[in-house]
Amino acid sequence: MRSLLCLLLVGCSGTRAGIELELSAGAHARVDSIVRWELPRDLDGWDAYALEDADGASVPVQVLDGELVWVARGHIDAGDVRRYRLLRGPGPASRMSATREERGIVVAAGARELFVYRDRPVTPPADVDPIFARSAYIHPLRSPSGHVVTGDSPRSHRHQHGVFLAWTRALFDGREIDFWNAAEETGRIECVGVTASGAGAVAGWLRAHQRHVDVERARTALEETWELVAYAAPHATVLDVTTKLANAGDFTVLEHGYGGFAVRGPEAWEGDVARFATSTGSDRAAGDGERVDWCAMAGPDAGLVVFSAPENPRAPQPVRIHPSNPYFCFAPCRMGEFAIDGQWIARYRLVAFDGPLDPAVLQRMWLDFAEPVDVRAVTRQTAE
Repeated sequence: MRSLLCLLLVGCSGTRAGIELELSAGAHARVDSIVRWELPRDLDGWDAYALEDADGASVPVQVLDGELVWVARGHIDAGDVRRYRLLRGPGPASRMSATREERGIVVAAGARELFVYRDRPVTPPADVDPIFARSAYIHPLRSPSGHVVTGDSPRSHRHQHGVFLAWTRALFDGREIDFWNAAEETGRIECVGVTASGAGAVAGWLRAHQRHVDVERARTALEETWELVAYAAPHATVLDVTTKLANAGDFTVLEHGYGGFAVRGPEAWEGDVARFATSTGSDRAAGDGERVDWCAMAGPDAGLVVFSAPENPRAPQPVRIHPSNPYFCFAPCRMGEFAIDGQWIARYRLVAFDGPLDPAVLQRMWLDFAEPVDVRAVTRQTAE
């Protein structure tokens, strides 16, 4: 995010330095916009940060990966600006949490559960082949009112698990491996461990180490890092997922109709229950195979959308939308094979929402993600 900073912090008896921040909506209207502003070096060493709006009301804020993070609540018209004051000192207490439970890492906003990351293998029912046990995925992901918008290992597709990433046809050191279809028993994806986690007034986060395993040769084919950040947005569950893949040998993703970053919806949405929409204006049937900025599906009471970052490899990526099951994935492999040599990075934002699917609202959210607000800072010294 761009910033322009001219700072002169003057400390003297009876005064404290405050920095005025100016947020500009730019060309698009904003609603509950998530703001991430890179802290300048002059401010990066503060022991605590507090933020106030133009009326002096406290705004929840936290520092995450060297950035100041907050939610610009409410509506901001295109072209308008909003002003804040940044102070050195404690702000609101943390309302987010990232805690370990038996089922995994649970990220919540107060008493409201947002999602669970499965860092341990989830055992299928007794009458199901144990080959379908899996870790390294997200389920459940919940809407603001608590509706679950993901499904886990449904009867029709036992290998599909919530929010996950897998390649269906991959060539690793001369051998073809299917990491998607567990029943093939050629590839497996697992969580090695959660390496860090935390929470603050605005966001809960975790970092997980995953690996894609060549089962027959008992070798790691890909090392993967997932960085998950969930925000305390007032009217949506917002979850950013960054995946970083690194090869452990010659690795090529082969051309195929599906495979990549995927979302499986609840079993109750099967058949013609779920409604789909894409950024191109297409529905379920027409959207399959299109290159899109976002894809969404919704059931009777809630839904979710996935935004694919404009800087992602092969963006806008093609999407696979299943004709009868509540599932879709961003599948860059539909455009032909590609090698993972070094590090392959992709970023996605998931938003779970209540109520019907509204493409106009989702497009506004996409623009907020793809073209975030601009923040600049100016000097101000204020009396206590």
